[in-house]
Amino acid sequence: MAALNQILTTKTYTPEQKIHIKENIDTGMCSVIVRMMKELGPKKMNALVGRLTSNSSQATSFDKKILWSYFISQYIDNQHKDKVPCNQLKSALNEYFKNGETDGRLRIGNASHACLIIVENGGWSFYDPNYIPLEPHTFENIDALVAEVHERIGHGLAIIPDNTLNQSLSLEAEHLQPFLNDGGLFHVLRYETLDNLLTEVLEKATLEHLLIVDRGKPAWAKGLRNEKSRQAVINIITTALSEKSPEEIATKLYSTFNARTSDAFKLQVKTALESIEVKPEFITKLIDKFPDNLTNETANTEEIISEANEVLNSRKELETKEAISDIGKKGSGSLYLFESYSATTCLDS
Repeated sequence: MAALNQILTTKTYTPEQKIHIKENIDTGMCSVIVRMMKELGPKKMNALVGRLTSNSSQATSFDKKILWSYFISQYIDNQHKDKVPCNQLKSALNEYFKNGETDGRLRIGNASHACLIIVENGGWSFYDPNYIPLEPHTFENIDALVAEVHERIGHGLAIIPDNTLNQSLSLEAEHLQPFLNDGGLFHVLRYETLDNLLTEVLEKATLEHLLIVDRGKPAWAKGLRNEKSRQAVINIITTALSEKSPEEIATKLYSTFNARTSDAFKLQVKTALESIEVKPEFITKLIDKFPDNLTNETANTEEIISEANEVLNSRKELETKEAISDIGKKGSGSLYLFESYSATTCLDS
């Protein structure tokens, strides 16, 4: 994936693009690879990746355009698609694939890594972008596949279905601990449509779960930003750290920010904390730890929106060209776009 990252980072970025796009290149290439595998299939994707990563410079400008358009598509898709949190993977897969009778490809991942499950002719396969070579692994049955998924990416899982999946079947309250221990709380805190799950999940959450950090964003910060989870998160923190002073609690929380935490995210968290009407003392101490010069780096986004829409439109046009036959056509792994997505709403919150 490093070679593909390099291709994308050779583009010229505006300051806004460096913030919103480049950080996603650094952290989200696995999702791009998985999307390519899902839409193109192993043969066509490996041919494309082979050209892009070849030392003999086999990649054409068309190949690079395709890679960039996949990245943009995934970036926008990631802002729209609600992931279904899942701690009963076997049941969810049997529902989605009708016990292996329905062929398909299903994206799945933890808070920071994406993979793909493939069912073809009743056979179960799993693809991890970290596999070498870049080929799906086939398993004798669903139980062997589920064991591999948990071994590779843990139990804090979410899936991105192309149709409706029963959320109650996928997330069962009595099996929450492995899900929470592996960062599953992020999936529930991120999406507003999952608010119905917040109460039962947070009843089982602990301070350790809130201190888990994904790409510079601690779970406690996500929880305090969300008004519906805020009080429960405050209760967990104050109960677990009852013997600590407000200053010590604030220091412990703030120390979970790291070099990957953007000023924009810190400003969002600080603003959310300042909006709390009745603040516990540790919240007041925590607010004081944020720098005064934080800037909202998401304010000027016209250029990133313009380029995103340009690439998306170009990709639609490329489908009509003869060169597309070397990569994939509709029905056999396509370069189609989700028509309802607009780059004007692709900004990460």
